[in-house]
This record gives sequence, structure tokens and C-alpha cells, in this order.
Amino acid sequence: MAIPSRQIGWGTEENLLWEVSKQLDQLTKVTGNIPAPLSLYSATFFDTTTQNNGGATVANQVLLGSTQAANGFTLANNTVTVVNAGTYYIDLSLQLTFTGGASNYNVTVWYTIDDAIVPNSSFTFTTTGAQNDQTLARIADTITLTAGQSIKFYWWSQATGMKLLATAAGTNPTRPLSPSVNFNIFNIG
Repeated sequence: MAIPSRQIGWGTEENLLWEVSKQLDQLTKVTGNIPAPLSLYSATFFDTTTQNNGGATVANQVLLGSTQAANGFTLANNTVTVVNAGTYYIDLSLQLTFTGGASNYNVTVWYTIDDAIVPNSSFTFTTTGAQNDQTLARIADTITLTAGQSIKFYWWSQATGMKLLATAAGTNPTRPLSPSVNFNIFNIG
């Protein structure tokens, strides 16, 4: 039996309240099915050392020596391990500098999960040939991880004089130190 939108004999105010109560009833049924909020896990790791190229045939592991904040992640031996399964957004920044050693100024960066190279995770950046110029390389990706899986980053350059460079704090004006590496990770699902 259909319920009329206006009750016969009711005034405008009573009908309005009845309409509002029906809409609230419908909203309550809808909101009752919304899942609990997602638990948020995030971390920022960085390194303040200059990281030298091990050679033209070496996969250099990116060093992560410090934790700025970490909820749901651990850092040990330059390896980030997730505590909780989920889909994660990752963002790695490297401050590159060329100090000599070749005429190829490319740097390739990639990552592994549980020591297996992730397909399509390799990105190549080109620095200038000018001595000590700096280039910021950044990779971002979305990955699904299970609890206990670990992530490592690597870089390679044919130029033996390529480095990941930390920049010292400055004065006049006061400026903070710039790490050679900064890695952020947080869950999105």
C-alpha cells in the first residue's frame, strides 16, 4: 500500500515534518551500509648522506638511513617492510648530481618487492653534463602488498661520477638540509 506524500487533514508543518522523517529514515538505511573508515598507514624515510655510484655495472641500492614518521611500516637495512596488507601509493625522490666520469648522463631508478624486480618500475632520468648540477628524480607508483612484504630501491648510471647528493643547510637566508633521498608511502585501499 502506497503512503501518500501528504496526509489528509494535516497542516503544512505536519506534512513537512512527515516528509523529513521519511527522508531521514531512507538516509539511515543507506548510511547503515557504509563500511568503517579505512585505517591509515603512512611513513616517510630519508637519507642525509651522499651516495656514490659503485660503478658502471653496479645496481646501487638506495640507502634510507632515517625515519621521519612511520605508522604501519618498519625500516631495517635500507628495506621498508609493510605491516598491513593493502594498496599503497609510493613516492621516491632522489637528488642527482654529476661530478664527471662519462658522457652519458642518464640515471635509471627501479624498485623490488621481496627482492624481485617489479615489471615496469624502471624510470630513466637525464642530468645535465655540467659539473655539480643537480637534478631531482622522482618516481611514483601504486602497488598492492601483503603484510610482511618489503620494498627496496636501486639506481644505476654508466657515469661513475654520478651521485645521490645531500645538500647542507644554508644561511642568509636560513635553509634546511636537503636529503639525498626521500621516500613516502601511504595506503589508499
